[in-house]
Amino acid sequence: SVADLVNNGLVGKKELVKILGRGEVTMKLDITAHAFSKTATAAIEANGGTATTL
Repeated sequence: SVADLVNNGLVGKKELVKILGRGEVTMKLDITAHAFSKTATAAIEANGGTATTL
């Protein structure tokens, strides 16, 4: 989630996070972010995961 990224110092508290559909998704993922590309959403959901928009 975005909170995990902030807590680990990977993004700032006021930054927006968009998940892009690059690479390969091979397992179920449940991701919460500010935005998703269409390909990212399709890849996540194809493996039984969820893409939740804040």
